[in-house]
Amino acid sequence: MTALTRTQIEEQLTRHQFYHIIDLPFGLQTPGRPHFKYMWDLVIESLDKIDFTGKRVLDIGCRDGLFSFYAEEKGASEVIGVDNLISTGAVEIVIPARKSKVKMVEMNVNDLRQDTFGKFDVIIFAGVLYHLRYPFWVMKKLQECLSPGGTMIVESGILTSMSQYPMMFCPAGEVKGPYDPTSCTFFNVIGMKCTLQSMGFIDVELDSLIRHSGDGHERLKTDDASLDKSFDRKIGRAVFSATKAETAVNEQWVDNYWDGIQNVEVLRERARRERARRSETKAHQGKEAVVKNLTM
Repeated sequence: MTALTRTQIEEQLTRHQFYHIIDLPFGLQTPGRPHFKYMWDLVIESLDKIDFTGKRVLDIGCRDGLFSFYAEEKGASEVIGVDNLISTGAVEIVIPARKSKVKMVEMNVNDLRQDTFGKFDVIIFAGVLYHLRYPFWVMKKLQECLSPGGTMIVESGILTSMSQYPMMFCPAGEVKGPYDPTSCTFFNVIGMKCTLQSMGFIDVELDSLIRHSGDGHERLKTDDASLDKSFDRKIGRAVFSATKAETAVNEQWVDNYWDGIQNVEVLRERARRERARRSETKAHQGKEAVVKNLTM
């Protein structure tokens, strides 16, 4: 790969639009959108907890590749970035200028399958989920593409309120959302955790949480006791980390119901256990009265 000169890089940078700010040789950077840096920093905080050495990494919604190149710098053996609109600036300037081996593929995440690229040790899923019309389908596909014990980092627009119940705010049609019309899926914190857990993830953590405030944002506490339980609609951003379980996390009949056909023998055994449980339960649980002999 022929190294680009400073003059060549500077000339190329003027020909492309960039979203991310990425370091290049000669002290140059891509002219991205600095007002989004606070969101990228939240993701980087979570990525800093991962040992990327020798790992295969999938970056969904990679845009110009900020997180892809970060994983490569940290020792990832292979990094594949996927986006539904490939960044020509990343392909034509950033990759050759950095002498990077990151691969970028233009495809819709709904078309991703396990056999497309194989299994990964780390999946970075940032800035995409809240744009999805079919969020559960995509998360299932990502779970299938992740090796057992692998890590997924999810950054998304989030409903920061109504935290006592698992919920999802789905603005569309006559109900307008806080962002552009493609932004139609805002889980709340508990809803996101429960969804990841039901799809085979363990150690689900809320790493960071912010709420939009005027022209800026405020960082919120992430412990369960501090979560906002008000019923006002409040939107922010959050980063979650989760590990794919080595074994199934749901009962077999639940997975069969969701993902395939129901096993009659499993259902019969479940019904037998339920009948046995009921037969062991006394109809009357109250304290029995004690009749005493009264001496006249």
